[in-house]
Amino acid sequence: MPIYKHLKINTQTALWVWRINETEIDLEQQIQLTPDCNSRLKSLRSTNQRKAFLAIRCLLKTLEVPLTDLYYETNGKPYLKSGTYISISHAQNYAAVALSKTEVGLDIEQHRSKVKRVAHKFVNPKDQLPANGIPDLITLWCSKEAIYKALSIPGVSFRSDIVVKIDSDTKWSASYKDQAFDCYASHWKDYSCVLTQKKTI
Repeated sequence: MPIYKHLKINTQTALWVWRINETEIDLEQQIQLTPDCNSRLKSLRSTNQRKAFLAIRCLLKTLEVPLTDLYYETNGKPYLKSGTYISISHAQNYAAVALSKTEVGLDIEQHRSKVKRVAHKFVNPKDQLPANGIPDLITLWCSKEAIYKALSIPGVSFRSDIVVKIDSDTKWSASYKDQAFDCYASHWKDYSCVLTQKKTI
């Protein structure tokens, strides 16, 4: 079973990361896709996209979440009919799912040098970074992308609207207008992953 990481964030939220080391055929043989899943799978053009799609479904099966429970709103955000909150992300050879009792956002990214060229588009002057290295910039991007997924508000500017403060290597704080978020970072070779959820008062 290629579950690479399982992180219990708190009593409400947990994160699972699947390392994709199977072929597309191997992944498809592990699950029974719903008609909607089949339709979505056929619309994906690249092998990597299809493998990530299938890996997410394999992961949900492992977590005993029925595929019939998963649906998407018109904005592309996933939901579960059970009422449990879900967020999904994938990058290259990894796919991840977060499940929570509260609104949650998740993003996983591979460390790539090109992030330096686009940093001006998402780094807020008020952001607090320990350094300008690639891993830190990628983790900052993941934090903002995860918050964007949790908010599900069109037109949010990563640079202007979201401010991130680093509390430790694995725990960051962030804000969007009057809303505050906790960001939980996980790192492994060449990858960063951030799960975020809104702070409760």
